[in-house]
Order: sequence, then C-alpha cells, then structure tokens
Amino acid sequence: MESVQNIDLILDIDIDTESEEDITSAFSKAIEEKGYKLSDDTVSLRNNRLSSIRAVDTASGEEVEMYAFSKSINGKTIISLKII
Repeated sequence: MESVQNIDLILDIDIDTESEEDITSAFSKAIEEKGYKLSDDTVSLRNNRLSSIRAVDTASGEEVEMYAFSKSINGKTIISLKII
C-alpha cells in the first residue's frame, strides 16, 4: 500500500503576481529542502486551485505524484501538499 505524506509550505512570493518561472523556482527550492526534485521544468500553481505535480523522492529515486492546493495571502503563498 502506498503511503501518503502531507507537507505544508510557505513561499515568500505571491502566485497571483509572479511569473511562472519565479513560482517554479521558489516551489522547486522549497520541495528540494523536503527531499524531492521536480520531474517537469514548470509548475502551474494557481490561487485557490488544486494542481498535480510530478516529482522524484531523492532518497529512494521513486517517482511520486504531488497534489498541491495553493492559497495567496498577504503577498505570500501557502501550499498544502499531499504526496503519493
């Protein structure tokens, strides 16, 4: 059975105003600190929307699917991830 991991991230950017490249860069750095590496070159995070993201667990090399709900609040972005 697959285990599900929950991670909350806070990014110091506003996903409503930043470019997709800046959002991808900030998100990539945040998940690398948690032990994951993006599989794709871009990430599409939208305010109050659910996104599906592919990544690799750097410890095991296993490919994982991330479901991210993003919310922009006061110039920061809060992301709740479920990793399967």
